[in-house]
This record gives sequence, structure tokens and C-alpha cells, in this order.
Amino acid sequence: MIEEPMPVDLAPGELAELVASDTRRRLLSGLDELMMMDPTEPYEPRVTHLAIDIAALDDDIKNHFSSVKQIQDAADRLREEHLPIFDRYGIVEYNRDEDRIRTTKSTMLFAAAIEEIEDAVDTDETSGTISADYAEEAAKTWLSTATQGFS
Repeated sequence: MIEEPMPVDLAPGELAELVASDTRRRLLSGLDELMMMDPTEPYEPRVTHLAIDIAALDDDIKNHFSSVKQIQDAADRLREEHLPIFDRYGIVEYNRDEDRIRTTKSTMLFAAAIEEIEDAVDTDETSGTISADYAEEAAKTWLSTATQGFS
């Protein structure tokens, strides 16, 4: 059973940093979609499985035919850059020893934040990043409404 979501205890700049990365936005969006199949149970994929999809998206590859090197590079980026950040903020639980993550209700909460923030800001289409100023303003707005339910 998935536990209750944690209160959103992030400064706007921290949330803006989380959503600035196209890879993190894609990862959260994909995890959110998978959780919708059964939102009462956590989703516990291996990092390698996530890397296959991320490599295909990052390299704009159709039908998920990424090379072994592209998948390994994506897995390394997930392990070194993105998953530790998600784990630190409680968005997922990352077990480095088992090379797995475990979703939580906070995963869905942050996926909703990303969707709303993306809708509120301009994205640089060439780099897949969100302007820091726009992201921080949108994060402030989202945080002001999201944290009301946890007071």
C-alpha cells in the first residue's frame, strides 16, 4: 500500500530546479502514467527498464531501438543525477544496491506539479529546459496552493 503523500517542503527554487530538467519531467510523467494502472500499489521498476525509455526519448528514437551505449548512458545519468535528487525530496525511494526505485503518492503529487508548472511557463524547445525565472514563479504559485492541504 502506498503511504500518504508527504507535505511539499521545498523552496520555489528547489522545485524549479526539479522541473527544469526535461529528463526529470519525462521520468515523473512516465512514472505517473504507470501508477495510474493501480494507484494503491507502488511501482518498483529497475533503473535499467527506466533507462530504455529515457534513452529513446532523450535521443528521439522511434520504437525504443536504442543502442546499448545509449541505454547505459541514460541509466548512468538516472543513477548519478536524477534519482538521487528524487530520493532526497521523497519523490521516489531509490535503492542503489538493488538498482530499483519505488514510487510513492508523492510521485503523483510532483508529477501534477510538473504538469501545472509546464503549462505556466515557456520551454526552450531546443534544449528541453524551462527558464529558471518562469519556473520559479510558477513553482511559487503551485506551492502556495499545494501546501494548503497540509497545514
